[in-house]
Amino acid sequence: MRIAFFGGAFDPFHSEHEEIANAAICELSLDRLILVPTQNPPHKENAVTDFSDRLNMLSLWGEGKPETVIDPIEASTGKVNCSYEIIRLLKDKYKADKYYYIIGGDSMINFHTWVKPEVIAKEITLAVAARQGFEGLDEAITHAQKAYGADIIKLNAVGKEISSGELKARLELDFDVSEYIDGRIESYIKEKGLYRNYADIINKLKASISPGLFGHCARTAVFAARYCTLAKVSFHKAFVAGLLHDCAKESESDTTGYPTEAKQVVHQYKGAEIAQKEYGVKDEEILSAIRYHTTGKPAMTRLEKLIYIADKLEDGRRYQGVEELREAVKISVDEAFLRLITHSAAYLKAKGIKADGLTNDCINYYTLQ
Repeated sequence: MRIAFFGGAFDPFHSEHEEIANAAICELSLDRLILVPTQNPPHKENAVTDFSDRLNMLSLWGEGKPETVIDPIEASTGKVNCSYEIIRLLKDKYKADKYYYIIGGDSMINFHTWVKPEVIAKEITLAVAARQGFEGLDEAITHAQKAYGADIIKLNAVGKEISSGELKARLELDFDVSEYIDGRIESYIKEKGLYRNYADIINKLKASISPGLFGHCARTAVFAARYCTLAKVSFHKAFVAGLLHDCAKESESDTTGYPTEAKQVVHQYKGAEIAQKEYGVKDEEILSAIRYHTTGKPAMTRLEKLIYIADKLEDGRRYQGVEELREAVKISVDEAFLRLITHSAAYLKAKGIKADGLTNDCINYYTLQ
């Protein structure tokens, strides 16, 4: 008997989860695949959808798949569980000759940060599925093998560039997700009204700006959500800051009293004010990301860098070099940010455009270190 455990928030369960599950069944010759939704992932900053709804969505996908078992074991423990604890519970529950624990490539890269990785390595064989956009997987596997004596199998499946964060953003904005989510699960989401946590702010913004600008804001929010995990930023902060970053772009009110009177810059300062006063945003990190999304500044936070990048690289942007810059984000948000400000500096110089003082400060801070 060969059994694999596949844990995750599954928030929501999507096509890449499905591809990994199917690849594991075939490549590992599994008799059983146990899908284990996490009740409250200890390593996730993001709030997750109610456990019962995630369990129901998983169950819909598992219908008609006798080799697949959906196990809500985490809900029965009454506490937040680490992976090594759940693995032990599952091994006690399901008897087999060989056990595997399926993880994504991004998780493998961060395996050394898990609680007691050395215990996990002794307990079970890791089956790893690579993911596009995450570099360093082979190095992480080698490190785990040497540091913990881990037995690791690299699956042939390679996850595409879709993340739960991006899907949440798409669902919030009512974008098409049929390519990524099983029709039964999508129907359940609509029936239950899931992933509608930001409806008020979305509707208010949509009513206050032009359709074209709203499209840009929405795409910026999706881009930020796509890379929020890579940037180690919460979905909530990335989505709200991305969505509201240009909320003052079409404002016609007085531009005096700000560090600059240039409208193409002043909207970032006004945007932070509007986000706080009209949209009720109290998180200073979100407000700061809005406040400096155009110019940048020295010593930026991860969220500030992410929104600066998302604004300039969202999927609707078209200019020479944008595709190469987008590729850089997949490797490192910090590296992409540095390449982007360097690109911006070269563009301004070539056009003979005088940059805002804060933009110069930002460029000098990061390029002259």
